[in-house]
Amino acid sequence: MNLTILPGRATQDVQEIETIVDRIDKAMQELNDVIGRIIPEQVETQWSNEFKESWIKCYNNSVQNAMDGMRASATNLKNAVDAALEYTK
Repeated sequence: MNLTILPGRATQDVQEIETIVDRIDKAMQELNDVIGRIIPEQVETQWSNEFKESWIKCYNNSVQNAMDGMRASATNLKNAVDAALEYTK
């Protein structure tokens, strides 16, 4: 199977992925801050405690893992382009 990598397009894709991930990451950080302001530590209800615990688990695990995975994909794409360019020399 032949694979054609267009270095210019792939480089743009990497930049777009990194930009999107940075924007999502910033938005999630802002959401985390907003949740912290809306439900301050002094609020102690069953609902607020469950919500805060669920959000902390989600934000600290799932969200960060997703961001790391997307960044790794961008890095892998860049490495593939670099390797393909090196191979064609």
